[in-house]
Amino acid sequence: TIGRIAERGGARVTRMGPSGLRIEGPKRTFTFVVQADRVVVGTHTDATLHAATGRGDPWVRPSLDDLARTHAVSMIMDTAAMFPGMKAVGVELGLGATEQAWQLELRLSGDPEMLAMFMESLRRSIAGAGLPEP
Repeated sequence: TIGRIAERGGARVTRMGPSGLRIEGPKRTFTFVVQADRVVVGTHTDATLHAATGRGDPWVRPSLDDLARTHAVSMIMDTAAMFPGMKAVGVELGLGATEQAWQLELRLSGDPEMLAMFMESLRRSIAGAGLPEP
């Protein structure tokens, strides 16, 4: 399981009820809540638990729900929450597969200058990995 793999890697793992798990690593903490139709994962434990139970500020916008319907994995990220003082870039991502290939759908929003920097960084990462550019 994810918990056992994390423990072997030196992380501290705490069960949170019958369907939750908190993994504290050297740099980040992740909280997982498994539900019948989705797995909610976040880096802020209280916010993740609130999102999983429908309390607090909603994470899921209709556009992310659309990604979740058509992709096996979907996520949302706001760079302002990760890097205080930085102009925000909103990221929505969907990952799935067809019989022939992986499918990745990336939606970005925010400050045009930051979006250009984000896309250039992504382009360099793809080029460095030897993958074909989109």
